[in-house]
Amino acid sequence: MMQRLKKIFPSLIIYEEVDHKHLSEYQWFRTKEQEVIGILKKQMTPEGLALLNVFLIPHNIQFPVATVKENEWKEAVQQKQTESLEVTNACRFIAFSFNRAQMNPIQFKVAICELFNREVPILWESEWEGIIIEEKTNEAATYEEIIDVLMSDLYVKIKFLVGTYFHCTTHIEPQYEAIREAAGLAFQHSERNVISFIDAVPYFFMYGDGSSRRSNLRKLVLQEFESDRGTLEMIETLIHHNLNISETAKALHLHRNSLQYRLNRLFERTGLDVRKFHHAMTSYLIL
Repeated sequence: MMQRLKKIFPSLIIYEEVDHKHLSEYQWFRTKEQEVIGILKKQMTPEGLALLNVFLIPHNIQFPVATVKENEWKEAVQQKQTESLEVTNACRFIAFSFNRAQMNPIQFKVAICELFNREVPILWESEWEGIIIEEKTNEAATYEEIIDVLMSDLYVKIKFLVGTYFHCTTHIEPQYEAIREAAGLAFQHSERNVISFIDAVPYFFMYGDGSSRRSNLRKLVLQEFESDRGTLEMIETLIHHNLNISETAKALHLHRNSLQYRLNRLFERTGLDVRKFHHAMTSYLIL
């Protein structure tokens, strides 16, 4: 096909062969094999463009070419197609926003993959916002450290909203949409460069429609413990006793160590630590 297109469009060229000073002179497309090709705009006619759109995928040269894994995740969150998505570990979504005058998507992708020391899927919302998809490993990323590197070495102002790990691929869309909305609220109303989804939940109630979405937010935060009466009672009792472990254990007729064990298990599975004030406030709002 490439040879036939070359006969019709003599200026056809592969992305790697173009001097970057002339990138804007080309109309860019992506083949089914994920190869990026360009054709000079001055040689393009409406008929030619219509023909190319039949066989090729228009490509914005500002963005890195999507990987196979990124396309799988895109289908999963946009079209609810999770059949081809192979996930062996728990995952979490990380929303980000950076100053578009300081970096472009390709530079950001390169920097993030270098910091993780591996290929990391990114779904772009715009040229300066998107969602990182991070699989859980023994060495989880610390986004405060990542920001320090990006801001000190690359002089980029950036914000992260860190989602909680989830263990199921059948409810990806609600997780993804909640992270997007939480990021929009948190980045607008919080001055913190790194904020967790759990800490951002109160913004739904302060500036959004948290009251009408309480049950959905409860499910996203508590996950598998959403309907666990023992866990819900433990959280409510701890809040009622002003986060006092001893008083809570006495009220629940539990040994202090048993209560600590249950709280630790909740934290390990969901990232929710009700012993912390901000997490307790989130818990109070969603229950």
